[in-house]
Amino acid sequence: MGEVLVGQLGTMRPTRQHHARPLALAVAVAVAAVVVAALAQATALAGAPAAVTGAPMSLVGRSATVSGTVNPNGTATTYAFQWGPSTQYGLQTPVDRQPAGSDTAAHLVTATLSRLSHGTTYHYRLIAISPAGTSGGADASFRTAGAAPKRKARKATATTRAATKATLQVAQLNGALRTRDATVTYYFEYGLTPLYGTQTRHQTAGATSRTQSVAAALGGLLARRTYHFRLVVHMGDGRVIVGSDRTFFTQVPHRFRPGSLILRGTLSRGRSASTIALAGKLTLPSQVSGQNGCTGRVVLEVRRGRQRVLRQSTTVGADCSFRARLRLAARPPAKRHPIRVLAHFAGNGVLEPATSPPLRLGRA
Repeated sequence: MGEVLVGQLGTMRPTRQHHARPLALAVAVAVAAVVVAALAQATALAGAPAAVTGAPMSLVGRSATVSGTVNPNGTATTYAFQWGPSTQYGLQTPVDRQPAGSDTAAHLVTATLSRLSHGTTYHYRLIAISPAGTSGGADASFRTAGAAPKRKARKATATTRAATKATLQVAQLNGALRTRDATVTYYFEYGLTPLYGTQTRHQTAGATSRTQSVAAALGGLLARRTYHFRLVVHMGDGRVIVGSDRTFFTQVPHRFRPGSLILRGTLSRGRSASTIALAGKLTLPSQVSGQNGCTGRVVLEVRRGRQRVLRQSTTVGADCSFRARLRLAARPPAKRHPIRVLAHFAGNGVLEPATSPPLRLGRA
C-alpha cells in the first residue's frame, strides 16, 4: 500500500488546444521526444498495440496537455493517460471515449489534465488497450508553477483484499478502507496486466474511525485468465491512496455443452468439379458469453456414399459463425453417390466438442 498526494481530480478529456507561438515549438518538441522514446521503449506485448509516452505539449496555469503515440497494430484500440504525483499514478482519463483506430499506423494522441495543484511534480504514462493485449509507455513527468498548497492532514488507509467468487466470467473484488475524518470516493482498477486500464463504478464512503469493507462485482470477464486489481481511494482534499496489487484467476468449473452446431450448404455441379458452399453457427449455452465461447475450430467432413473424400478445417468467428467452400472432382452421372457433410467442433477452454447432424446435399 502506498500513499501519494495529488491535486483535486478534475475534468480529463482528449483535446486539441491552440495556443499562440509556444504551441508550434511544443508540438515539435513533443514529436521529437516521441521518436526518441520509440527507440528506447519496448513495453508493448507481441501483437498488442504499441504505446509511446510523449512530452507535455503545454502547461497553462493549473492544466497540462500531455501527448503520446498509439499504433493499434491492426486491432481496434482505445487509449488512456494514467497520471498522479508519483509512478503509482491512481488517476486515469476515460478509456471508452478515446478510440485510436484499428490500422497499423502511429497516431499522435493528447489529453488535458486539469485542476492540478501548484508547485507539484506530476507523473504520467500512456496505455493502449485492445483484444490483443494492453501496452504501456514509459513514465514522463512535468512540474506545475507556483508554490505547493498547504493541506490539513487527514488520515486514511486503503487495503486490497483477496478477490472471491471468481468463476467463468465473474468475480468479486474486495478491499478495506479507513477514512477517519473525511468522506471519500473509492473504486477498483483492474485488467489483465498491472497496467489495469479499467475502473469499477466510483462509490462514496463516509468518515469513520473503523475499517470499512468494500467490494465491487465484475462481469463479462475472459475465462481462464489472470486479472490484476487494486483499491484506489480519493480523499476530499485531493490526495489519492493506492492499495497494493493483487491477482485472481477466472476458473472454469467444467466445460459446458454447446447449445447446437448448425450447418447449412448448397451443392453446385460443374464440368470438372462440384462446389460445396457451407455456412454454420455454434450456439452457446446461457452460462457462456460470446467472448469466451466463440473460439476454436470446426472440421468439415465430406462423405461420398460410405467413403470419406475430404476433410477441411475452418475457424469459428467472433459471432460464432463459420464458412467454407469445398471442391470435389466431378464424376459421370453413373458413378455419382449421395453427398453428406458433417461439422465437428473441436471444443475450447469452456465448451465441449460437438458434431452437427449430417447435411445431405444430393449426388455428386
